[in-house]
Amino acid sequence: MTVKDVIYYASIMCGKEDLAEKIISGVIPDDNADVVRMLNCYNLTVSELSEHIEPLVFTETLSSDDGEYRYVDFTKPPKQILKVTCGGKNVDYTVCRDKVVTGVTRCEITYDYRAKRVSSLSDEIEYDENVFSPRVLAMGVASEFLLVSGAYEECASWRSRYDNAVETYLISKTRKIKQRRWA
Repeated sequence: MTVKDVIYYASIMCGKEDLAEKIISGVIPDDNADVVRMLNCYNLTVSELSEHIEPLVFTETLSSDDGEYRYVDFTKPPKQILKVTCGGKNVDYTVCRDKVVTGVTRCEITYDYRAKRVSSLSDEIEYDENVFSPRVLAMGVASEFLLVSGAYEECASWRSRYDNAVETYLISKTRKIKQRRWA
């Protein structure tokens, strides 16, 4: 999925059908004023989700001659190291200001990271569709866009829908169905 999908839905939610048509047909540039505002609102929404609701988690395998893994060598900018494993077993590690130090030369490091700022409609969405769909993200974008546009009542309406969708996700994440047993 691309950011284009989210911005398309957000445009419709904001009553900007003409912008949505231009987005879906691909005739609008990324530097259009409304597109830039929508992209900024997208960045705010994803940043809020990744910082406070559902962190973006990534695992990668790294190698090092001395057991020191510098953050600049990571695929994504780490925010917090969650675990380090080698061959499926946990490895002791020390988190330093600019690196992770372990006693192994090859390991898998799992960490959460900050969402990348998008600047184009063709950029990929970092959340899986099973976590937050483009429509849920679009509700957050629409509420932010309407807020900065001064449409406070519409903003409150979309913000309420967005908050309910995020709350539903959080409830479903924690609720488990008991396994049935047959006698």
